[in-house]
Amino acid sequence: MLNSKVMNGQMCGEASAKTHPSLRREQRSGLQNYCSTQADVIARWPKATEAIQTKRNILLLDCFGLKGLAMTRGAMLLPLFFLLILAPFLASAQNSPVIFERQDIVIYPAVKPVTTNDAGEEITPAPDHPPLRFSVEIRSEEAMKLEYIHTMNTLTETTGVMIVFTLPTMVSLPNFSVTTPVDVLFVDDQGFILQMLPGVVPANITQDIMAKSPVRAFIYLKAGTIKATNLRPRDRVESPVFTPPPPVIE
Repeated sequence: MLNSKVMNGQMCGEASAKTHPSLRREQRSGLQNYCSTQADVIARWPKATEAIQTKRNILLLDCFGLKGLAMTRGAMLLPLFFLLILAPFLASAQNSPVIFERQDIVIYPAVKPVTTNDAGEEITPAPDHPPLRFSVEIRSEEAMKLEYIHTMNTLTETTGVMIVFTLPTMVSLPNFSVTTPVDVLFVDDQGFILQMLPGVVPANITQDIMAKSPVRAFIYLKAGTIKATNLRPRDRVESPVFTPPPPVIE
């Protein structure tokens, strides 16, 4: 397009002279000089624009301490440079899923006292259940502010959600917008189950439900787990979250 403009500018004087034969030689010469000047301006315009853009981009590079980075024809290195820098962050923000820590916990049955029969023999009662292992999703106490925890809708016989508090505290069971029933365990700082709430629908909680002593965690299991596994209060949850009781011989 620019070449055609240059050709048109160079031919402008000749075309005008032929079209206006009555013009004096001075007029024809002046018209030819004017057209040649316009053609020269049109021919030089892309180079001037490119030079201005190059200086502008080099100035931007100076601001970032990249004075030695040269610009090539087309002035495309600067946008490409920033795109390469930002690409990993953009990809991470768009593709990285939200990941929560998962932890394996084991629930051991409460130790029952040894009894003695009429013959004076000691009898060790059978445990209520074998050690039970669950893979739980660990949530901090900030989860209490959430409206919804999706994992509660997809619990299985061996998975759960555990909300852990920084310190033992007196706190009510939260009212989440979850309509799937769940079993809830109230656990103290040593890992002992204080009380249990089977088959509760979090979205239907309309009153304060709390243990009689401070809790360190709420453990959510699939509804029916308490009954199916014969869990009991005073069962102990083994996890790095809890501080196990000292081994005292009584």
